[in-house]
Amino acid sequence: MQKGETVGTDWVSAGLRRQVRINALICALCAAALILPIQIKDQQLQSAELYLADSLTEQRGGGTADSRMVLIGIDDASLNVLDILDEDVVEAHPQLDAMSFGFPFPRSVYAAMAQKLLDAGARLIVFDMLFTGAGKGDAEFKAVIDANPGRIVLGCDYVDEEIAETNTRASKARFSLPTDTLLQSDDPLDPRIGFVNFFPDPDRKVRAMHPMIRAYPHEESPARHSLVLAALKQLGQESRIERPFEEYHARFPEMVVDSEKTYAPLPFYSIFMDQDWRKNYRGGEVFRDKIVFVGGSSIVGFHDEVAIPEGIVLGVQLQMAVLAASLDGDFYELFGKRLHIVSIILMALVAFGIAFVLKHPLLGFLILVGCAAGYMAVVRWLYFDYDALLPSAAPLLTLVLAGLGCFGSRFALELVEKARLRRTLERQVSKELADHILSMPEDYFQSLPGVRKPVTVLFSDIRSFTARSEKDDPVALVSQLKEYLDAMGEIVFDHGGVVDKFIGDAVMAVWGNLRSQGPEADTRNAVAAAVEMRHRLMELNEKWRASGREPFEIGIGLNHGEAIFGMMGSEQKQEMTVIGDPVNQAARLESLTKKFGLGIIVGARVIDYLEGRFVLRSLGKVRTMGKEEAEELAGVLGEAGELLAEDDQEWLEEYSQALAAFQAGDLETAERLFRSCAGRRSDDPACQMYLDSIARGDRGGVLVMTGK
Repeated sequence: MQKGETVGTDWVSAGLRRQVRINALICALCAAALILPIQIKDQQLQSAELYLADSLTEQRGGGTADSRMVLIGIDDASLNVLDILDEDVVEAHPQLDAMSFGFPFPRSVYAAMAQKLLDAGARLIVFDMLFTGAGKGDAEFKAVIDANPGRIVLGCDYVDEEIAETNTRASKARFSLPTDTLLQSDDPLDPRIGFVNFFPDPDRKVRAMHPMIRAYPHEESPARHSLVLAALKQLGQESRIERPFEEYHARFPEMVVDSEKTYAPLPFYSIFMDQDWRKNYRGGEVFRDKIVFVGGSSIVGFHDEVAIPEGIVLGVQLQMAVLAASLDGDFYELFGKRLHIVSIILMALVAFGIAFVLKHPLLGFLILVGCAAGYMAVVRWLYFDYDALLPSAAPLLTLVLAGLGCFGSRFALELVEKARLRRTLERQVSKELADHILSMPEDYFQSLPGVRKPVTVLFSDIRSFTARSEKDDPVALVSQLKEYLDAMGEIVFDHGGVVDKFIGDAVMAVWGNLRSQGPEADTRNAVAAAVEMRHRLMELNEKWRASGREPFEIGIGLNHGEAIFGMMGSEQKQEMTVIGDPVNQAARLESLTKKFGLGIIVGARVIDYLEGRFVLRSLGKVRTMGKEEAEELAGVLGEAGELLAEDDQEWLEEYSQALAAFQAGDLETAERLFRSCAGRRSDDPACQMYLDSIARGDRGGVLVMTGK
């Protein structure tokens, strides 16, 4: 057999044929996976396409505000003329006087304004307003409209009542037209009327105009012009819109980002001010041959704002921008579903070809990136030079996904699976613990269904944090909280614990759930961590005070017992955690720190492991809320060896005698000693709590708590 024949037979070997079949299957699945969302109009895919279109529009930029148009806005000043003008000035002008009674203005005001603008030579006046009900001054306004055919356009509203009720397209859609007392017309294509509505994309941003719509989907339903198309008809420019029932996508990003390119509204009231008319508007020359839009510019009064990709604009400003785009033909065309599908199939074939020719994954990936960049260059060229926008998101996703899938192989899939497991773990536990689990996966997987383990649980919480969150600067508070939580988490890790979770400003840490040095060592490490957390907070508070920030004050509760440890949650979200009475009791003990005026409170099982290691203050037997039996509690004052002041030692000795008398049932002696302790330290809540208990006649040597 010759060398050429050997090569010829190698490429058709069984292994290669199998790889070709796998690659073909991957490419076909990727293409199908992206064609399906197009068929069902998936919102996420549409949003991705729109995002890329917005990016190209931002790169291309837009023009300045069209000098053929002027905006007269009913602003806050026009709605409250008496707040800015003297009463004598208002009374001297009939229109201002009529406006002073509040909005809606009498229609005679619009009549006077329209006539004044028309006399000044305005080419067209477009009211981005609704005049749906009969009102005062209709006769005057109607007379101006009738006397000036082809020079005034009124707005109407497309209303779909069924959408508001059942969130479904249905049969109650209608057009809310101007009142018959202003304009009588049975012609649905009357160019004096246009609907003011814009219809946003799935991301609730407006990018397109609908020149004409029908009240109902079927073709026999009467159609009406948009406000922009009505204006184009009055200007004799309706030929600019060749396909009125299709969407026209416009570009207007710089209206938001550049104030000089925005249609700045002239105050409505100023039209009736003689000085403004002469000086600012040059006796009306400003409006000569102009298209004048009239609409609400008061955000408070009208709430007429529309979201476009670059921000928020007034509805009337958007009408003007779309009319300018229509006059200049500044629209871009989106290709239909058929080309979308063809481009996806083409990219799948490109990915298949690259994977077939190139065997090295890294080189193949670089070629894929190059193809994607080349495709985007073509998209950009067509958009900039020919106003045509090719599909981008779905074809590029097809190319990348199919290419990566082909180059994956079994080894890559195994790496991806391991990486996925690590990402999942690191969302639930610390990175250190994730490394530990991956190094000993047997223990981890045995714990997933749930196991009982002796654990020590620590709960800490910042006091009065909710009140602070309502009044403090949120950015500064979040920064301060992050600094605090970073420090607390580091202390927990340094003492061999696991940060189970951060619950807002609270910290839940566990010893013995995944790694244990034995119950006694775990408990002592947990208490040592609590003491260090208090010390570290003192250092942080000094730093915060120096920078003018309010300090934090925390309480810490610790409890030991057997809890259930495992993967908890729903199918949608799960986490490794512990549950059970020891956890709940630790949270109760943290709540009691404020009542007892102590920084750290520990339960009976914790006390058993601390002998000789920490300075404790007994709190006696306490029955907490939700518990049937009382439990011995203690406050942690510090580590063993930390000397107390002589006064503190004497006071603590007297307090211990009072507590012993209470537990022995000698309430008279207990009351006398507790009163003595309270007299020496009026800021100690525990003494007063026992005095209140004695006053209630409680017996049995147990302090009963009425709250957590």
